[in-house]
Amino acid sequence: MRREATAAAFVLAALFFAAPASAAGFALKDGTRVEGEVLSEKSTFYRIRRADGVEDVIFKSDLAGSAAEADGRPAEDEPAVPFSVESADRPEPAAAAAAADPAPPAHVSREWFSGAAGYRAAVSAAPGRAIALYFSAPWCGYCKVFDRQILNSAKVKDYLNGVPKVKLNGDKEAALMKQFEVTGYPTFLVVRKDGDRQRIRTGSSPEEFIQDCKGAGLGT
Repeated sequence: MRREATAAAFVLAALFFAAPASAAGFALKDGTRVEGEVLSEKSTFYRIRRADGVEDVIFKSDLAGSAAEADGRPAEDEPAVPFSVESADRPEPAAAAAAADPAPPAHVSREWFSGAAGYRAAVSAAPGRAIALYFSAPWCGYCKVFDRQILNSAKVKDYLNGVPKVKLNGDKEAALMKQFEVTGYPTFLVVRKDGDRQRIRTGSSPEEFIQDCKGAGLGT
């Protein structure tokens, strides 16, 4: 009897630990809703697998009804940004450009262009120059980490000043998503004047990010 009880306890324990991730729906402050399975929970975010099979993070401060606000400082358990949400492949860092960046033309905005209209404006404002395209989505937790750790760093801000650059909400810009073959977020592309494009790692350091962008011809 004791052996049978012990065996039954082991079976129940195995079933408990093998239980699938729980399904959940997240209502965000911007009005969108994300459905998926909760893979794990940390103090500041949930790691989930969305309904389309892509793994992502949802920050608790972005949930509707949450009083918490992000303070701009990365939490100790903040997730690292993958190079791609649909692929774990990482290219080798591009070689740094030897020449210093030339001063940007006065007519190129130091701010980000936005949306499809902003993309057309950036192309018109900087003929013959490489431009940067940043595809993201309001619900994308990895995009928020990329914004905070890379784009908001002083070195990257200084480097991107005067560089033609466009932020695109992929949920609203299906045509550009298809044109540039974007399948996940965050995606940062450098599109050169010959139409060729290079995807830049989003999970690197600010210094590596700048090096990769220069190697792709941005700002040169």
